[in-house]
Amino acid sequence: DKVKGIFEKVDVPLSLSEMQTALGKENFTTREKEDVITFLVKSDADSVKMFSPFRDSFSMFEDKIWALSYHLGELEGSLFKWLFFAYKDGELIEKETPFFRAKELTNPYPASKEIKGQVAQHEVYSEALKVGRQVVTYLPPNYDPEKEYPVLYATDGQEIHGLIERIDPLIASGEMAEILIVAAHCGEYEGEMKADFSDFDVTKDMRTREYNKGVLKYFLSREEEDERYANHLEFFLNELSDWAEKELGASPSREKKMVTGASNGGAFVSSLTTTHPKAYSLAIINSLSWTLGTDTLMGKAEDYPKYYFSAGKYEYDFLQGGKSIANKIKDFGADVTFTERWSGHDIQMWEEEIIKGLGKYLNQEEFPTEVIEKLESLFEEDQAKRLELNKLEKQREQAREEHGAESEEFKSLKTQFDIKQQEMLEQDARNTEVLEPILKKYGWPHISKTSKLANKSAFFIVQHNFEIQARYLPMLLESARSKETPGKWVALLQDRMLIYQGKEQIYGTQLLTLNGEHLIWPIEDDENVDVRRGRMGMKPLAEVLQESYGIDYVRRELKDMPKVTFLSPKKKAE
Repeated sequence: DKVKGIFEKVDVPLSLSEMQTALGKENFTTREKEDVITFLVKSDADSVKMFSPFRDSFSMFEDKIWALSYHLGELEGSLFKWLFFAYKDGELIEKETPFFRAKELTNPYPASKEIKGQVAQHEVYSEALKVGRQVVTYLPPNYDPEKEYPVLYATDGQEIHGLIERIDPLIASGEMAEILIVAAHCGEYEGEMKADFSDFDVTKDMRTREYNKGVLKYFLSREEEDERYANHLEFFLNELSDWAEKELGASPSREKKMVTGASNGGAFVSSLTTTHPKAYSLAIINSLSWTLGTDTLMGKAEDYPKYYFSAGKYEYDFLQGGKSIANKIKDFGADVTFTERWSGHDIQMWEEEIIKGLGKYLNQEEFPTEVIEKLESLFEEDQAKRLELNKLEKQREQAREEHGAESEEFKSLKTQFDIKQQEMLEQDARNTEVLEPILKKYGWPHISKTSKLANKSAFFIVQHNFEIQARYLPMLLESARSKETPGKWVALLQDRMLIYQGKEQIYGTQLLTLNGEHLIWPIEDDENVDVRRGRMGMKPLAEVLQESYGIDYVRRELKDMPKVTFLSPKKKAE
């Protein structure tokens, strides 16, 4: 009952042939059907078990196929890692951790392996721990050793490279303020442990002991505190920051010090910042695992950092634990944001939420009145040329019908159309030059912070320049999730980006007009298009097609569509 509406195991809805087709030559995959996802594994094991995000057993079918199906609360918004174990004769023979990202869920912060900043690994000796601890650092492009930088301190430095690969392009493009990242590796497990964790021993797990105050008391009813936690706290809080300030130019100012951790690392950050509230200005905590170390809150609420919590709905215990701590801190009077994702216990979700948390508090400036007014005026400039162009297009097509494509009337209107089209592209380029600095400085113009017209203007300018669409889609998505931008803008932009890539659209917003005929661009899984449109606050497709164009929906294949040339504001129209 607790997880009803979030996830629920159901009978496998696929036929054997559908499962065989989905797997193809792969040994594991997923297949979506309406709001049900089926996990598929091909193995000669005698049992297959799911470990994450759900714990359950697969059912065996013919042809060595194992399947497990779930109804998810929001399949199209889901992002998670699924971990399964395959056993034969009691022995683990296979373990895999593939990621599932819904087709409709665009990756908001694509990673780049070509790092423009500097990444290095150091060994920092800890007097408290009596060992050298590995630390990964990131310095932004054009790093100046004489300058003091804001710094993000992170737990689990061995896992930080994915975050760096996402943040570096944002800093390089000016979409995120320059920061340093200092990420300390966690303690290791002493000795061997089975791959399915069945012989886990908390006393041997230095990561758990370093990150969780009181964990030995909880597991083993020990009376004494674990010195490992206290020693690691001294290392992370004082020794690590002293080293970063001396060696890297990390700012010693509390206002420029931020900290993040996930799972056990999140528990550590929670405990660290509630026992030492003046150490950092921002704490980003993902999928907090334990609530053991968050002591009675003391002092003044205004002395505490700002908190950005997140957790996945498919990791129910972590979600509830994180909420309980977040609410405790919020009730105390601190600034707390809590975000729920249709996700599991997943590093890709954590990376996205760290970037969002940083974006929420870095470069946080209000939109001045003159900037709002400028955005509103850009909308008029964006539309003026298009209205003129639409008028000329109708006249041109009328001339084609009445006089033919070789007539002087048609040729004259075509020439006027081409000139006006080039003027429109040049105006789009000018509008982009004005908009981009605004977005980089202030973020997306939320309706509550600007106006509906300013919000609409930003969307239209981005939509009309395919060279910047991918760059600003993350801002648009985040604004829509906060109900600060209409969902239909996201649908329009995602569909347009897909057809630019020669792919099927997913919301049915894009049509082509060819010789006066309206052609609906092919739609992926068109049987469920109205479900997706409904989630974006849009009317059913058939209703819109009749109201706007007087046509019915006709299913088409990509191979049957005409070749489309997309014009760039930076290039002349062909």
